[in-house]
Amino acid sequence: MAECTTASFFSTDQFLHTWDEDIRRASRTAARRVGGTAEDAEDFAQEVRIRLFPIAALPQAAAPRYVRKLVANAVKTAVSRMDTMVFEDIDETAEQLTLEPPDPRIADVAAWVAAQPSALRAVYQHLYVEGLTQRETARVMRISQPRVAQLHQRLLDVGRVDLQYLAA
Repeated sequence: MAECTTASFFSTDQFLHTWDEDIRRASRTAARRVGGTAEDAEDFAQEVRIRLFPIAALPQAAAPRYVRKLVANAVKTAVSRMDTMVFEDIDETAEQLTLEPPDPRIADVAAWVAAQPSALRAVYQHLYVEGLTQRETARVMRISQPRVAQLHQRLLDVGRVDLQYLAA
């Protein structure tokens, strides 16, 4: 691995400084779209800086169109990672789902939901247990409503296959 010289560090630092306003603007816009906070916007901006750091010395870095496309893609990637985050209320959901229900079919569904990925458990909790709309669920989970719809559809598709024996 090559050592980072002061000259290359300065040029990389200067490169990131030049694009900082674009990075911050794109990150703030993305955070607002997903109902995120100022901290989320700063997290997005930091991920963009990390993605841009290696390309600062490349000849393509001089092309504004190329850099703007990289910024946009990096922000999209950061936003898409939000759905893999562990949500704070998942632990509470798991506790609620482990209570002994009177109907054995409910126990089967509860056990099935508890075995699903955290994002699907959260969608189930908000839509079916709490009775929130998809829009409200999106705001609580800090993702977009179309993403909630996708997760909900995946939950239904997997549930139809895994729980078909309950419908008989």
